[in-house]
Parts: sequence; structure tokens; C-alpha cells
Amino acid sequence: MRLLVMIVGLIVLGLTVSYLGMGITKPALDGAERAALQSDGMAHAFVSTDVGVVHYRDEGEKAAPTILLVHGFSTPSFVYQDYFQKLTSAGYRVIAFDTIGRGYSDRPATTYDEDLFLEQVQGLKEVLEVQTPFHLVGYSMGGGIVADYAARYPDDVASVTFLAALGFSDVDGVPGYLLWPGVGDWVFRVLGPQVILPRLEDGLEEAADPDDFVRRFRHQAAYGGYYEALLSTMRNYSFGSREQKHRSFGTAGLRVLSVWGDEDATVPIEGADRLAAWNADAKTLIIDGGTHSITYSHADEITDFMIANLR
Repeated sequence: MRLLVMIVGLIVLGLTVSYLGMGITKPALDGAERAALQSDGMAHAFVSTDVGVVHYRDEGEKAAPTILLVHGFSTPSFVYQDYFQKLTSAGYRVIAFDTIGRGYSDRPATTYDEDLFLEQVQGLKEVLEVQTPFHLVGYSMGGGIVADYAARYPDDVASVTFLAALGFSDVDGVPGYLLWPGVGDWVFRVLGPQVILPRLEDGLEEAADPDDFVRRFRHQAAYGGYYEALLSTMRNYSFGSREQKHRSFGTAGLRVLSVWGDEDATVPIEGADRLAAWNADAKTLIIDGGTHSITYSHADEITDFMIANLR
């Protein structure tokens, strides 16, 4: 019995040391590090908001109609890098940003829920002096943030565009064991780089420059707090249906666009049918052979669709 207790104690000690060690060894995103990122061409600009320091890219005339681009669960705002030239040439101000916990934005130890993400959008609107109403675009989980924001702050929003977006079915985004105290935290912090990171990289090979995408993705994931932010999001943010919000957009006459890949295994194309049932005025583009990577694998088609339908 004493031997068993000793073995269990050693296992617990090993797990604790590995957990604490992974937190200590990861670099922090401080002012000096962000300056170096800008110098190396890895980052654009930073601004302080109530939720923390936010990394963003802002191009186009400040007085022009604004398009705010919201990325998904794990891959930061560089997924929109091919949107700027075409959209600014069409007369828009274009802003993409890293949601809190991702990219080169702060990774606070907090609850990653709807309120946090909407507070971030509100903060950016204020500090960047974004004229309202503005256009919101959301990819994957970003589609949920866009729907949540438009429902809560309808006067701010001129249109919403959903790219392979969640919110069209009830999804349980959290495997049960991740809810166990300590277990999910250990899995994400210690095993993240070996087990979780390769899964998150699925689809990056469809980018125009896949090596650059993977390099950028891994670089931001190496900073402390990334995996903890993902886990908190899985535990506290709703990945489920937003049917009532979408129905309200149709009733209010809000302009709604959506883009889907017919081979998307993450957000099935059946969501397009549900959107049509909830909002008959929504305009939809289906990309043949498109997967969940359509936001960056078919940027030209999507930006053309947006330009044609946002006026």
C-alpha cells in the first residue's frame, strides 16, 4: 500500500512539474517582444483596450465605410491577409484583428465568453474611431461573434457576412474530460504542441503560401497563454445554434451574406439551408470543392462576392 501511495505521489508530482514547467518556459508577449515582432514584419500595429493589448491591421481611408474582419477559433487574423488590397481598392477601410487569446493580442487569465469577445469589438470600435454602421465579417467561430455582436448592438452594424460560420446547428464543442478540474488544463498546456497543434493546422496547406501560414501559426502559438485561452473558450463560449438571432436579422432587414464550402467537414453546408429558412433575404455563395479553409483558399471569390453585394 505504501508503495502504491509513493507511485501515485510521484505521478502527481511529475504531472504538476510538467504543467508548471510548460507555463514558465513559454515566452511572454510584452512591449519589447511586440516591438521585435513589428521590426521582423510579423506584426502590424497594437492598441490598448479594456480587455488588453490588441494586435490589428488597419488599411484604407479612415472616413470610408469600414469592414471589420473576425477570425475563427484558433487561427489568427492573418487568414485575411489577401482581403486588404481588393477591398481597400473598392473603397473600404479594412480592419482585421487578433481576438483576445490569439495571435499577438494579450492572453489574460480570464473567462473567454461572449461578453469578452464583444467587449473587444466594442473597444476597437472606440479606440480606432470606426464610423458606424460598419460591416462585420466572421469566419468559423468568428461568425458566432459577428452574430452575437449584431444582435446586441444592431445600430452599429450595416451588414453581416458569414464564412463557413458556426451558429447554424447545435454543437457540443467540449469533450467531457476537458471539463474535469485540472485535466483539461494539463492536456492543453502540456500536450498542446504535440497533440493539439497538429490538429489545429488541418487545412493550412490550402493557403496560397502554406509554409508561411504554418510558420506564422506556430510562431504565435508558442507564446504563453494560447492553449489556455482556447480551452477557456471551449468551456465558456457557445458553439451552438443562433437561430433566433438570425431570424431577427431577417425581420430587421439587416443585409446578410454567407459563403460555404460544399466539402466542409467542420461546418457542414446544411447550414446554408438553415440560413435560407431563417432569413429568406440572405445571399449565399457556395464554393465547389471548398473545405473549412475557404476563407483563405478562395479569398478572391469571397471578396468579389462581398464587393458585389455590400453596396
